[in-house]
Amino acid sequence: MKEKSTLARQDPVLYPEPRAIPGEVPQWAVMLRYFYRQRFRLLFYLLLFLGIGLVGFLLYPKTTEGLLTLTFPGIEKHEYPSGRQFSVEDFRNPQILLSALGDVGIPREKIDLRKIAGKVYVTSIIPDEVLNRWKKQAREGAIKESYYPYEFKIAIEMPGVSDEQCIRSFDALVRRYQEQVKYEQRTALSFLSGGRATSYHDLAQRYDYWDIPNIFEQIYSSMFRQLNTLIGESVKARDSRLQLKFRDLERNLAIWYGSRLQSLTAVTITGGLVKDKDLMIKRIQFQLDDLAIQIRQKTVEAAEATRLLEKVDRPKTLLAGQLSSREGGMPMIDASAMDRLMKSDYVGPVVGRISGLQQEIQGLEATKARLQSYLVLLPKFSNIKEEQLPSGYRELVETTSTELHSVIGDYNKVLDEYLTDAVSSLVFVRQAPTITRAGFSSGSALLLILASSFFLAFAAIGVEHVFRIARQQIN
Repeated sequence: MKEKSTLARQDPVLYPEPRAIPGEVPQWAVMLRYFYRQRFRLLFYLLLFLGIGLVGFLLYPKTTEGLLTLTFPGIEKHEYPSGRQFSVEDFRNPQILLSALGDVGIPREKIDLRKIAGKVYVTSIIPDEVLNRWKKQAREGAIKESYYPYEFKIAIEMPGVSDEQCIRSFDALVRRYQEQVKYEQRTALSFLSGGRATSYHDLAQRYDYWDIPNIFEQIYSSMFRQLNTLIGESVKARDSRLQLKFRDLERNLAIWYGSRLQSLTAVTITGGLVKDKDLMIKRIQFQLDDLAIQIRQKTVEAAEATRLLEKVDRPKTLLAGQLSSREGGMPMIDASAMDRLMKSDYVGPVVGRISGLQQEIQGLEATKARLQSYLVLLPKFSNIKEEQLPSGYRELVETTSTELHSVIGDYNKVLDEYLTDAVSSLVFVRQAPTITRAGFSSGSALLLILASSFFLAFAAIGVEHVFRIARQQIN
């Protein structure tokens, strides 16, 4: 049996580890120590670059950007409701720019229209789905579909003004453009002129006494039709009081008609107030002949429309039979669906046309009956001179004219309020204006300047350190 040597070492031999070199520190600690020793110089460079950045920030032209949406009827064809062609150049209209900058407080003599107009940038916003369809059509070689944008990003570059003036200039530009669109609406054509010569002196000098009530009645009829239209449209207005104002105007107009115009008509017709009886008889006879022609024309149109309605409104089985296949199988198009399609496309407009023609015929018949009654009365009267007019006639004409002008003035004021209310929903700012410099917002630009200043300051210190080491090695 072997015995272990007592001289053998039981534990493994541990080799001595190399001794650490005294004074050696990590590289990052060396850099931190160096930057700490150069802290004042680092602060100097930081303030220097930060100052340069802030000066550039303040001197760089500011751009005010906002998103404008247009929803008025006709924009899908790039037309205004009045039919006038729309163009993005309308945003740079000289009158709009002058008025907008004047609202901001910039004197007109300091405005260079050509320069400012060149700094108004209008970019059309095309939806992504439309762009994707255009790309697909381009790959397939198909004709690109037409699309008229209705959203526009408006950017105004205005150096040398405050941030508040930049925002106000954008708002003023939008407000002035809204004023332009306000009078492009169809209802803007409903304004009535109250300045026409309807005083007694002008009426008596230009027209026959017999015509004066008819002149007022034509104004009344036009205004009454327009009020009915506006009452229906104002239901959609944001301010519900507008409809009540239109209804008040309708009531005032009815009161004027019953109290003033009918009194004037009664005095004129029953009193036989006519300057030239023979000429008036000839005119009425000509009007009756013309009315007869119009009534016949409208009657024929109504009859044709009625026959068209009868053809469109045929039984479903007849439609189904006409659309069946040659083999006598099932209809190619469901009869009920076809009937709904036909009614949807044709019946409504045809019925509306028939109703309108019938109302026109009734109105023409009523006018014809009234003229026929005049034709019976006129031979009984004799020509009237001004001194033979009944007492109070002149005052009645003046009162009738004055009160009508008052109603027209109120009507135009309410119509202007309605147009202002309506245009705010037709031209509106979808994205509030923001101020940018070179595409960066003020906050982003300041953060970028701060970060760049820190980076450049450390870089400058690092470059100095490298050059110092290089000089030491050379020496």
